[in-house]
Amino acid sequence: MIAISNNKVLALTLFLSIAWLLIFTTYAYIDFDGVISLLSTYLSSDGHIERPKSAFLRVLFAPIIHLPPLVYLWMVASENYAKPHTKIPVLLPVFLLFYFGFYKYLDINNSGYLAEDNLAEWFTFILSLIAALLFSGCAMMGNRFAIFLGLAWFVFAMEEISWGQRIFGFESPTFFMEFNYQQEFTLHNFFNPVMDLAYICVNTLLLFFLTTFQHMNGAYKISHFSSIQLLLRLSDRYKLWVFPWVLVLLFIVSPPGSKPYEFVEQQWAIFGFFLAIILLRELCTIRRLRGGL
Repeated sequence: MIAISNNKVLALTLFLSIAWLLIFTTYAYIDFDGVISLLSTYLSSDGHIERPKSAFLRVLFAPIIHLPPLVYLWMVASENYAKPHTKIPVLLPVFLLFYFGFYKYLDINNSGYLAEDNLAEWFTFILSLIAALLFSGCAMMGNRFAIFLGLAWFVFAMEEISWGQRIFGFESPTFFMEFNYQQEFTLHNFFNPVMDLAYICVNTLLLFFLTTFQHMNGAYKISHFSSIQLLLRLSDRYKLWVFPWVLVLLFIVSPPGSKPYEFVEQQWAIFGFFLAIILLRELCTIRRLRGGL
Protein backbone atom coordinates (compact mmCIF):
# COMPACT_ATOMS: atom_id res chain seq x y z
CA MET A 1 0.00 0.00 0.00
CA ILE A 2 1.40 3.39 -1.04
CA ALA A 3 1.43 5.98 1.75
CA ILE A 4 0.56 9.52 0.70
CA SER A 5 1.66 12.37 2.94
CA ASN A 6 -0.79 14.96 4.18
CA ASN A 7 1.04 17.69 2.27
CA LYS A 8 0.62 15.79 -1.00
CA VAL A 9 -3.09 15.30 -0.30
CA LEU A 10 -3.46 19.03 0.35
CA ALA A 11 -1.50 19.86 -2.82
CA LEU A 12 -3.69 17.48 -4.85
CA THR A 13 -6.84 19.03 -3.37
CA LEU A 14 -5.65 22.53 -4.27
CA PHE A 15 -4.80 21.37 -7.81
CA LEU A 16 -8.25 19.82 -8.32
CA SER A 17 -9.95 22.93 -6.89
CA ILE A 18 -8.04 25.23 -9.25
CA ALA A 19 -8.76 22.87 -12.16
CA TRP A 20 -12.48 23.07 -11.34
CA LEU A 21 -12.19 26.87 -11.21
CA LEU A 22 -10.62 27.05 -14.68
CA ILE A 23 -12.92 24.49 -16.32
CA PHE A 24 -16.13 25.93 -14.87
CA THR A 25 -15.07 29.50 -15.75
CA THR A 26 -14.31 28.46 -19.32
CA TYR A 27 -17.67 26.70 -19.62
CA ALA A 28 -19.47 29.79 -18.31
CA TYR A 29 -17.56 32.06 -20.71
CA ILE A 30 -18.70 29.93 -23.65
CA ASP A 31 -22.32 29.41 -22.53
CA PHE A 32 -23.27 31.32 -19.37
CA ASP A 33 -27.02 30.85 -19.97
CA GLY A 34 -26.48 27.10 -20.27
CA VAL A 35 -24.61 27.07 -16.94
CA ILE A 36 -27.42 28.99 -15.22
CA SER A 37 -30.00 26.62 -16.73
CA LEU A 38 -28.03 23.67 -15.38
CA LEU A 39 -27.75 25.24 -11.94
CA SER A 40 -31.47 26.01 -11.92
CA THR A 41 -32.21 22.32 -12.43
CA TYR A 42 -30.21 21.24 -9.39
CA LEU A 43 -30.29 24.25 -7.06
CA SER A 44 -33.89 25.40 -7.36
CA SER A 45 -37.11 23.47 -6.80
CA ASP A 46 -39.06 25.67 -9.24
CA GLY A 47 -36.28 25.96 -11.84
CA HIS A 48 -35.71 29.66 -11.13
CA ILE A 49 -32.66 31.28 -9.55
CA GLU A 50 -33.26 34.77 -8.18
CA ARG A 51 -29.60 35.86 -8.39
CA PRO A 52 -27.88 33.92 -11.20
CA LYS A 53 -24.46 35.59 -10.84
CA SER A 54 -24.37 35.00 -7.09
CA ALA A 55 -25.35 31.34 -7.57
CA PHE A 56 -22.67 30.94 -10.23
CA LEU A 57 -19.96 32.39 -7.97
CA ARG A 58 -21.00 30.15 -5.07
CA VAL A 59 -20.73 27.02 -7.20
CA LEU A 60 -17.52 28.26 -8.82
CA PHE A 61 -15.69 28.78 -5.53
CA ALA A 62 -17.35 25.96 -3.55
CA PRO A 63 -14.47 23.45 -3.94
CA ILE A 64 -11.82 26.03 -3.02
CA ILE A 65 -13.81 27.27 -0.01
CA HIS A 66 -14.60 23.81 1.38
CA LEU A 67 -12.19 21.08 0.24
CA PRO A 68 -8.72 22.54 1.10
CA PRO A 69 -9.85 23.68 4.59
CA LEU A 70 -11.33 20.22 5.25
CA VAL A 71 -8.08 18.52 4.24
CA TYR A 72 -6.11 20.99 6.35
CA LEU A 73 -8.35 20.23 9.35
CA TRP A 74 -7.55 16.54 8.90
CA MET A 75 -3.82 17.34 8.70
CA VAL A 76 -3.83 19.36 11.92
CA ALA A 77 -5.86 16.77 13.82
CA SER A 78 -3.78 13.80 12.63
CA GLU A 79 -0.46 15.56 13.26
CA ASN A 80 -1.43 16.58 16.78
CA TYR A 81 -2.77 13.17 17.68
CA ALA A 82 0.43 11.63 16.33
CA LYS A 83 2.61 13.59 18.74
CA PRO A 84 3.89 11.49 21.64
CA HIS A 85 2.50 12.32 25.08
CA THR A 86 -0.01 14.74 23.56
CA LYS A 87 -3.61 14.64 24.69
CA ILE A 88 -6.36 16.65 23.08
CA PRO A 89 -8.38 18.18 25.93
CA VAL A 90 -11.97 17.00 26.11
CA LEU A 91 -13.22 20.14 27.85
CA LEU A 92 -12.95 22.51 24.87
CA PRO A 93 -14.83 20.37 22.29
CA VAL A 94 -17.50 19.51 24.88
CA PHE A 95 -17.89 23.19 25.77
CA LEU A 96 -18.20 24.16 22.12
CA LEU A 97 -20.68 21.35 21.44
CA PHE A 98 -22.98 22.24 24.34
CA TYR A 99 -22.71 25.96 23.61
CA PHE A 100 -23.62 25.35 19.96
CA GLY A 101 -26.58 23.18 21.00
CA PHE A 102 -27.84 25.99 23.26
CA TYR A 103 -27.28 28.53 20.49
CA LYS A 104 -29.22 26.41 17.95
CA TYR A 105 -32.06 25.96 20.44
CA LEU A 106 -32.39 29.74 20.75
CA ASP A 107 -32.00 30.17 17.00
CA ILE A 108 -34.67 27.60 16.08
CA ASN A 109 -37.10 29.15 18.55
CA ASN A 110 -36.38 32.66 17.20
CA SER A 111 -35.26 33.83 20.60
CA GLY A 112 -34.96 37.54 21.08
CA TYR A 113 -31.66 36.98 22.89
CA LEU A 114 -29.98 36.51 19.48
CA ALA A 115 -31.55 39.62 17.94
CA GLU A 116 -29.49 42.69 17.16
CA ASP A 117 -28.74 44.93 20.16
CA ASN A 118 -29.80 42.17 22.53
CA LEU A 119 -28.13 39.92 25.11
CA ALA A 120 -25.94 37.82 22.76
CA GLU A 121 -24.56 40.86 20.93
CA TRP A 122 -23.80 42.70 24.16
CA PHE A 123 -22.18 39.58 25.58
CA THR A 124 -19.87 39.44 22.55
CA PHE A 125 -19.09 43.16 22.77
CA ILE A 126 -18.36 43.24 26.52
CA LEU A 127 -16.23 40.09 26.50
CA SER A 128 -14.26 41.32 23.45
CA LEU A 129 -13.72 44.74 25.02
CA ILE A 130 -12.47 43.13 28.24
CA ALA A 131 -10.13 40.96 26.14
CA ALA A 132 -8.81 44.10 24.40
CA LEU A 133 -8.15 45.78 27.77
CA LEU A 134 -6.40 42.68 29.11
CA PHE A 135 -4.23 42.51 25.99
CA SER A 136 -3.36 46.17 26.60
CA GLY A 137 -2.20 45.14 30.07
CA CYS A 138 -0.08 42.39 28.49
CA ALA A 139 1.44 44.97 26.14
CA MET A 140 2.36 47.23 29.07
CA MET A 141 4.08 44.24 30.67
CA GLY A 142 6.35 43.95 27.64
CA ASN A 143 4.56 41.63 25.21
CA ARG A 144 4.60 43.64 21.98
CA PHE A 145 2.45 41.23 19.99
CA ALA A 146 -0.32 41.88 22.52
CA ILE A 147 -0.62 45.38 21.02
CA PHE A 148 -1.84 43.83 17.77
CA LEU A 149 -4.14 41.43 19.64
CA GLY A 150 -5.62 44.24 21.71
CA LEU A 151 -6.26 46.33 18.61
CA ALA A 152 -7.82 43.38 16.78
CA TRP A 153 -10.27 42.57 19.58
CA PHE A 154 -11.06 46.26 20.15
CA VAL A 155 -12.02 46.72 16.48
CA PHE A 156 -14.03 43.49 16.62
CA ALA A 157 -15.87 44.69 19.73
CA MET A 158 -16.70 48.07 18.18
CA GLU A 159 -17.81 46.49 14.90
CA GLU A 160 -20.23 44.35 16.92
CA ILE A 161 -22.11 47.47 18.10
CA SER A 162 -21.56 49.44 14.86
CA TRP A 163 -19.13 51.74 16.71
CA GLY A 164 -21.97 52.95 18.94
CA GLN A 165 -24.14 54.16 16.06
CA ARG A 166 -27.44 52.90 17.50
CA ILE A 167 -26.45 54.00 21.00
CA PHE A 168 -25.63 57.60 20.11
CA GLY A 169 -28.01 57.79 17.15
CA PHE A 170 -25.65 59.25 14.52
CA GLU A 171 -26.35 58.67 10.82
CA SER A 172 -24.16 56.72 8.43
CA PRO A 173 -22.04 58.79 6.01
CA THR A 174 -23.14 58.87 2.37
CA PHE A 175 -20.48 56.37 1.31
CA PHE A 176 -21.79 53.86 3.87
CA MET A 177 -25.39 54.44 2.80
CA GLU A 178 -24.48 53.65 -0.81
CA PHE A 179 -22.09 50.72 -0.48
CA ASN A 180 -22.66 49.18 2.95
CA TYR A 181 -25.12 46.29 2.62
CA GLN A 182 -26.80 47.15 5.93
CA GLN A 183 -26.22 50.89 5.61
CA GLU A 184 -24.50 50.81 9.00
CA PHE A 185 -21.32 52.42 10.27
CA THR A 186 -19.40 49.13 10.05
CA LEU A 187 -16.57 47.78 7.94
CA HIS A 188 -17.52 44.09 7.72
CA ASN A 189 -20.92 44.79 6.14
CA PHE A 190 -19.21 46.01 2.97
CA PHE A 191 -18.36 42.37 2.25
CA ASN A 192 -21.64 40.54 2.95
CA PRO A 193 -21.64 38.47 -0.30
CA VAL A 194 -18.28 36.89 0.63
CA MET A 195 -18.73 36.68 4.40
CA ASP A 196 -18.86 32.87 4.27
CA LEU A 197 -15.41 32.83 2.71
CA ALA A 198 -14.15 35.50 5.13
CA TYR A 199 -15.22 33.56 8.22
CA ILE A 200 -13.59 30.36 6.94
CA CYS A 201 -10.39 32.21 5.98
CA VAL A 202 -10.05 34.05 9.31
CA ASN A 203 -10.49 30.88 11.35
CA THR A 204 -8.21 28.87 9.04
CA LEU A 205 -5.49 31.52 9.29
CA LEU A 206 -5.82 31.52 13.08
CA LEU A 207 -5.56 27.73 13.09
CA PHE A 208 -2.52 27.93 10.79
CA PHE A 209 -0.81 30.46 13.07
CA LEU A 210 -1.37 28.34 16.18
CA THR A 211 -0.17 25.09 14.60
CA THR A 212 1.65 24.81 11.26
CA PHE A 213 3.21 28.27 11.21
CA GLN A 214 5.63 27.69 14.09
CA HIS A 215 7.02 24.55 12.44
CA MET A 216 7.73 26.11 9.04
CA ASN A 217 11.35 26.85 8.17
CA GLY A 218 10.61 30.24 6.68
CA ALA A 219 8.62 31.34 9.72
CA TYR A 220 11.48 30.85 12.19
CA LYS A 221 12.60 34.49 12.18
CA ILE A 222 9.07 35.69 12.93
CA SER A 223 8.07 33.03 15.45
CA HIS A 224 11.43 33.48 17.21
CA PHE A 225 10.30 36.85 18.63
CA SER A 226 9.81 36.31 22.36
CA SER A 227 6.29 37.81 22.40
CA ILE A 228 5.07 35.46 19.64
CA GLN A 229 7.05 32.52 21.01
CA LEU A 230 5.32 32.85 24.37
CA LEU A 231 1.91 32.88 22.70
CA LEU A 232 2.71 29.77 20.67
CA ARG A 233 3.94 27.96 23.79
CA LEU A 234 0.66 28.76 25.50
CA SER A 235 -1.20 27.48 22.45
CA ASP A 236 0.66 24.18 22.68
CA ARG A 237 0.06 23.94 26.42
CA TYR A 238 -3.67 24.66 26.36
CA LYS A 239 -4.36 23.33 22.83
CA LEU A 240 -5.89 26.64 21.77
CA TRP A 241 -6.01 25.50 18.16
CA VAL A 242 -9.14 23.47 19.03
CA PHE A 243 -11.20 26.70 18.97
CA PRO A 244 -10.54 27.69 15.32
CA TRP A 245 -10.46 23.99 14.28
CA VAL A 246 -14.04 23.46 15.44
CA LEU A 247 -15.22 26.80 14.03
CA VAL A 248 -13.85 26.08 10.54
CA LEU A 249 -15.46 22.63 10.49
CA LEU A 250 -18.76 23.97 11.79
CA PHE A 251 -18.91 26.73 9.20
CA ILE A 252 -18.10 24.36 6.33
CA VAL A 253 -20.67 21.69 7.21
CA SER A 254 -23.49 24.13 7.99
CA PRO A 255 -25.95 24.21 5.06
CA PRO A 256 -26.46 27.43 3.06
CA GLY A 257 -28.79 29.85 4.80
CA SER A 258 -28.00 28.56 8.29
CA LYS A 259 -24.43 29.72 8.81
CA PRO A 260 -23.87 30.34 12.55
CA TYR A 261 -22.35 33.81 12.23
CA GLU A 262 -23.36 34.95 15.72
CA PHE A 263 -22.13 31.73 17.29
CA VAL A 264 -18.70 32.09 15.67
CA GLU A 265 -18.48 35.72 16.78
CA GLN A 266 -19.34 34.73 20.35
CA GLN A 267 -16.59 32.12 20.26
CA TRP A 268 -14.10 34.71 19.01
CA ALA A 269 -14.99 36.82 22.05
CA ILE A 270 -14.62 33.84 24.41
CA PHE A 271 -11.36 32.78 22.75
CA GLY A 272 -9.91 36.30 23.03
CA PHE A 273 -10.96 36.58 26.67
CA PHE A 274 -9.44 33.20 27.55
CA LEU A 275 -6.23 33.90 25.61
CA ALA A 276 -5.81 37.32 27.24
CA ILE A 277 -6.23 35.86 30.74
CA ILE A 278 -3.71 33.05 30.33
CA LEU A 279 -1.23 35.39 28.60
CA LEU A 280 -1.52 37.98 31.37
CA ARG A 281 -1.21 35.25 33.98
CA GLU A 282 1.93 33.88 32.30
CA LEU A 283 3.50 37.34 32.08
CA CYS A 284 2.78 37.94 35.78
CA THR A 285 4.39 34.60 36.64
CA ILE A 286 7.47 35.43 34.55
CA ARG A 287 7.80 38.86 36.20
CA ARG A 288 7.42 37.35 39.67
CA LEU A 289 10.08 34.71 38.99
CA ARG A 290 12.47 37.30 37.62
CA GLY A 291 11.84 39.47 40.66
CA GLY A 292 12.59 36.49 42.88
CA LEU A 293 15.90 35.95 41.13
